[in-house]
Amino acid sequence: MIRLLHSNTLASPALPAALRALHGDGSARLYADLSAEPRSLFTESVAALGLSERISTAVRRAHAGLTVASAGKGSREWAAYMVLRSAGNHRAELLLTPDALIVRREGREGGFAYALGEDPEARIADLLARGTDQLAYTLVDALADSFDPALDRAAEALEAIEEQLVKGDPGALETLLDHKRELLALRFRVSILRETVNGLLGYEKTLITPEGMGYYRDLYGSIARVGELAEASSEQASMALDLHLTAVNNALSVTMKRLTGITAVLALAGALAGLFGMSEAGAAFAGAEASGFWLVTGLVVAICGGVALILRRFGWI
Repeated sequence: MIRLLHSNTLASPALPAALRALHGDGSARLYADLSAEPRSLFTESVAALGLSERISTAVRRAHAGLTVASAGKGSREWAAYMVLRSAGNHRAELLLTPDALIVRREGREGGFAYALGEDPEARIADLLARGTDQLAYTLVDALADSFDPALDRAAEALEAIEEQLVKGDPGALETLLDHKRELLALRFRVSILRETVNGLLGYEKTLITPEGMGYYRDLYGSIARVGELAEASSEQASMALDLHLTAVNNALSVTMKRLTGITAVLALAGALAGLFGMSEAGAAFAGAEASGFWLVTGLVVAICGGVALILRRFGWI
């Protein structure tokens, strides 16, 4: 028996009771979509299944990642609770048992709509008939698919930032740092998704049917590829930052060389000014000084000019 439960087919307060009744029927497979409902209803619905304390605690805390535990005391079945995020940072919670799947997603970009096609209920019923793990795979795969376009947009954004850096845009550095933070957050979401799927692979015949193992292995490979792309994008952003800082340091070095050159010239000019002390300037300009004084003055001026030309040739000034 296949039952699809959501707020459109069953009043919200009655959902936990309906889940409890149907879960007791070994022939029933359940799917409940609580995306339009408050999270408290998700917690109550999970509690209605009578799962282990570890699962109940994980649902209350809602930490990212995977929690797997025995479905209940003395039960041979297992239950998995997953908290995942799409590339757009929209959270999705999934509670998976061999005969039930309860989901709740936040935001418009939950990532599930296109995966279920134009007739979601028929698609869900078909997948659920093959196993709750098949339906869970489809929904998690949809979340994984959201990362490819996000990484494409990140690559385009990085190209634009690099152009801004080349042009010397003063706001480019701040934009690049924001971009790096976004990529780090993206890598974290991908890593959680990868570790979750990898964890599920260890529960063949308890949570994942032998027929579904191939799908989950392919999904893990796809997510691993996305993780490598995210890491490469992050490294590219780091390289862009390093190149920008190197360019800034080079520009500072050029400035310091020019200041050093100017200082050298002015030091010689200071020596010339020292010749015309407070007591000598009047006599010098009145022509009272001997020729040796003007010879020394000319020599100092020539040295200043020569030093300036040499520094100019070396590009220091």
